[in-house]
Amino acid sequence: MVEAVSAWTRYWQTGQRHSCINTQTSDGAELAKIWTDLAMTLRNGARVLDLATGNGAVTEQLAKSNQGLHITGVDQAEITPPRSQVSYLGNTNITQLPFVDSSFDVVTSQFGFEYALQPAAALEASRVLADGGQMCLLLHHPQSVIVESNMLKIPEIKALLRPDGLLDKCRDCLHNQLPFADLEAAGQAYLATSTLHSRQITGQVFEAIGILHQLKQKTPASAHEHLETLVGRLSAEGDRLQQMRDAAVSEDQVKTLTLTFAEAGVTLAAPEKFHSGHADQPALIGWLLRGSR
Repeated sequence: MVEAVSAWTRYWQTGQRHSCINTQTSDGAELAKIWTDLAMTLRNGARVLDLATGNGAVTEQLAKSNQGLHITGVDQAEITPPRSQVSYLGNTNITQLPFVDSSFDVVTSQFGFEYALQPAAALEASRVLADGGQMCLLLHHPQSVIVESNMLKIPEIKALLRPDGLLDKCRDCLHNQLPFADLEAAGQAYLATSTLHSRQITGQVFEAIGILHQLKQKTPASAHEHLETLVGRLSAEGDRLQQMRDAAVSEDQVKTLTLTFAEAGVTLAAPEKFHSGHADQPALIGWLLRGSR
């Protein structure tokens, strides 16, 4: 669990707002609309709790859409959210919320609730939700475009980090144990493999290797430090993506979760498969669960 939290802490401390969606895409806009529409239905002064809030993707959209809300976001990682009217609590496990019963009128979560122990998280979310309160959760689906596209990056990261892999050879080069020409040849050999080579992972690693080679000429110690930082971030990203795959909620798990909420006094409507994109070619994004106490 410590490693899991550490991977997310690294991620949020880079300043990312969303865990897996680019806000500039149509998918980001459609997700934002979920929270805008919800915020517009809420009374002035309504108390909202966002679970596994990250750097505030949901909370900031709610606040932007309805300035009369009292919003709190909690996350188990060390988060770096923007300064705003929202109250944030990092290092907070959503299975052990530091709030009294019936503290909130609305409980929300976007791609975060499912990473926790779901039965315990459901009981806690239900406990802090006041009578008549609303719940809205967006969860990863195993076959969503988000999960499937991100899973392709796991073998890419593993290939880069494997013993005697490209980053190991870069380390040897920085320690003058491998000529740069041989490192370049290793890079070309890696590109010739059948492993996915994405711009976000491989592209940034190749760019970093070029910078490290230049940095080595001026400050070798700094080059070594930057390489180890790169390796640490890449390893943490692999851990984070593994967690996403493990957290994705199957249809049977959704049914179990619905029963857990019902036993705790929260009635969920039939789960929706939330899609994005054109009607003739919709992309599955995740499960959308709505309910009330």
